[in-house]
Amino acid sequence: MNELIQPYLETIVFALISVISTLVVAALIELRDKVLSWIQSKTNKEQRELLQKISEEAFSYTEKVFYQSKGPQKLDAAYDYVSSKLSDLGIEFTKDEIKATIEKAVFDYNSKVK
Repeated sequence: MNELIQPYLETIVFALISVISTLVVAALIELRDKVLSWIQSKTNKEQRELLQKISEEAFSYTEKVFYQSKGPQKLDAAYDYVSSKLSDLGIEFTKDEIKATIEKAVFDYNSKVK
C-alpha cells in the first residue's frame, strides 16, 4: 500500500514546495520594490532639503554681490550658483525646480523682513 501512495505523496510534496517557493519569491520581489521606493523617497527628500539650503545661500550671495542688479539678473546669477553646487555634488534638478526654490527663498526672506 505504501508503494502505491508514495509516488502521489512525492508529487504532492513537490507541488507544495513549488507553490511555497513561488510565494516566497513573490514576497521578496514585493519587499524589494517597497525598499527601493522608500530609499528613493528618502534620497529625494534629502536632496530637496539640500536644494533649499543651497538656494538660500544663492539668494544671500546674489543679494550681497549683485546688489545693483535687477531681479532677472540676480535670478540668473543665483541659478548659476545653485546649478554649479548641485553639479559638484552630482545631483540633478530641472531648471524650473531650481528657479522655484530660489523664488521660495526670496519669498521667505521678504516675508520675514516685512
